[in-house]
Amino acid sequence: KDGTYNRIVKGLIRSGMNVLAIDLLHFGERKTGLLTTFKNDDKAKNLYNRKSFYLEWVIQTTKDVSRSVDLLLNHYNASADSIAYLGLSRGAEMGFIVTGVEKRFSAVALLISGHFDALETGHLAAACPANYVGRISPTPTFLLNGKYDSDYDAEKSVKPLHRLFGGNTEVHWMDSGHSITKEGLQLLNNWFVDTFL
Repeated sequence: KDGTYNRIVKGLIRSGMNVLAIDLLHFGERKTGLLTTFKNDDKAKNLYNRKSFYLEWVIQTTKDVSRSVDLLLNHYNASADSIAYLGLSRGAEMGFIVTGVEKRFSAVALLISGHFDALETGHLAAACPANYVGRISPTPTFLLNGKYDSDYDAEKSVKPLHRLFGGNTEVHWMDSGHSITKEGLQLLNNWFVDTFL
């Protein structure tokens, strides 16, 4: 996943955009010891399937993203009408929630994600992406998924969530699993360029 994310970021930078990436609590430079292997079963057991704990993580992540927008606006003089949210996999699953709460994004791109992944057993209502999707509109939104994704099942996890979106949403499907094809990257890059430049 990291290689895919890096390719996306490099493509956006080549298009003339600036990128701010944050480490979520328990990941990257914010490791806490909660996760040891960072494999899917480790994350499901120790974070995603601990409902109250996961809700706290969702709340913290939402605060972190909002503070990142504050940083861009107040310290880097970013234009308020040119800040987008880009999430990949779990970052996109969080993005359904975060961009429903944080209204300062001018565009939203959520890639290879859905309502829940294959190892999740459920979440509390306040941590449920379906409860936030309706709040994202009218922000331009780009959704991209793989038809054969074993992490986010198209019929159970993705399409029901996509149906909750209103207008101003582009939905794309790739002939891939839990990865982004070269054509998918090009679609995303073109959409960002058309949206902002």
